This record gives sequence, C-alpha cells and structure tokens, in this order.
Amino acid sequence: MTLTEKTHNLEKWAIIFGGTGSFGLATAKQLVKDNFNLVLVYRERKTSLSQLEDALLFLRNSTKTIEYNLNANLAINKETIIKSLIEEYKLNGKITFVLHAIADGNLNPMFNTESQNSLKYEDFLHTLETMGLSLYDWTKRLFENGLLSNKTSIVGLTSEGTHRFLQDYAAVASAKAVMESNIKYIAVEMCKYGIRANLINAGITDTKALRSFPKYAEFIDKAKQRNPYGRLTTAEDVAKVIAFLAKEESEWINGTVITVDGGEQLISFY
Repeated sequence: MTLTEKTHNLEKWAIIFGGTGSFGLATAKQLVKDNFNLVLVYRERKTSLSQLEDALLFLRNSTKTIEYNLNANLAINKETIIKSLIEEYKLNGKITFVLHAIADGNLNPMFNTESQNSLKYEDFLHTLETMGLSLYDWTKRLFENGLLSNKTSIVGLTSEGTHRFLQDYAAVASAKAVMESNIKYIAVEMCKYGIRANLINAGITDTKALRSFPKYAEFIDKAKQRNPYGRLTTAEDVAKVIAFLAKEESEWINGTVITVDGGEQLISFY
C-alpha cells in the first residue's frame, strides 16, 4: 500500500475497486478533474504494473492517492484495507464515491462438449462471489465501519448478458443478475443515510476482460457493425457517466441501471 506525498485540502474521497482496469482507470482520470482524492484497489503483477506506471504517475501527481495492490476479494485483504483506511489514513466519513469495477469471472459453457470443458460448480460460486456479491460486501464493510459519508454514491458495472445470451457467459451473467437485484435493495435500505446506488450497463468495450472472450476478434467486428455509431463504446464514454454519478447533481438517481452504449443494445446482436 502506498500514499503519494502530494497534499491537498480536499475532503472528497473516491474508492475504486479494479482501479487499474479500463473502466476504473478512466474513471479515476475523470474524478481528478472534479477534485477527488483517490483510493485505488487493484491486483497487478510487476510486469503489468510497469505498463501502467505513466497513468498511475499522472494520478499521483494530480491528487492525493492511496494504493493497495491486493486481491480485493480475499477476506484477509478486505480487513487489511478497512483497518488501514481507518487507522492509518483517518478516512472515517470521507468516502463520497465507490466504484466497483472488478472483473474476475469464469468464461465457459455450462455443459461439456467434445471441444470444450464446461463450468464447474466451483467456477460458478467463484464468479458469483467476485462479481455478484463483492459490491454488496464492500458496501457493507465501508458503511458499517463508518467510512462512507452521508452523500456517498455507489456504482457498479453490469452488462446486457443478464438479459441476452452471450456465448460462454453464463457464470458472469448470473453474477451480474445478482448484482442488479442487490443494487435495488442497497438503494432502498441506504437512502435514509443519504447513500445512493446505481449500476452502469456499458456497451461492448475493448477491455482486458473482453479479450478472454471466445472468438474475440469476431465479437469485436460484430459489435462495431451493430452499434449505430459504427464504433465500440470506450472506457472514457462510460467514465464520463460514472463521474457524473459521483456528483451531488445526480443525487436523485437511485436504484437504477443506466445504459451507456450509444444505442447499441437497441439493435439485435445476431
């Protein structure tokens, strides 16, 4: 864990889980423009971290930045991060924005075929925990440990795979469906504390997670043809909307799923 030396008189803090992913990093850059301090939680090896050094250096030079290179889904790391934010950085009541942008799921068909192995039950459970229940668990931990303000906005990422078939996407789709259900309950239960919660349904974006998709190149080509703008959604397209949800001007948006795709999902994929 590290903290930049640059000092600011700001009290607005954002915590981003998946802070070095496409959506997380793009959002961090947007939030800097709105004078947010940042807590970035990510999991990167030394080799991949070196490729992100310029982007992270920009953030460190732009605002006060706390970083944890830890697996945010492990209970021991959750406890470490919470304790550090309370005891070391004194962020009680200062976190006003939470973004859950973790992508850690299994992509396989549900049933065995001659050419491909299927999801195991354990694969489903892992994906449900890391991509379906993680946002709820982190919200619960941050709230019950007094780290959230009475103006906090919570945002997660879902996808059209919850309501449309995407090849080998069953486990992730199930996890996203759990998140979509949870966000409604979080929104209703937390609003009396001034906390709101929403999800972003992003159009198809060329991310590291997407590159693990079967037939990735074909998938990208079809997505470009399908979008009425003739291009993919970018992380920056999505980050602009996420950053708006971090502002107080969005405080009456609560418990909903906002589609950010240029109209892509209005058109059939096949």
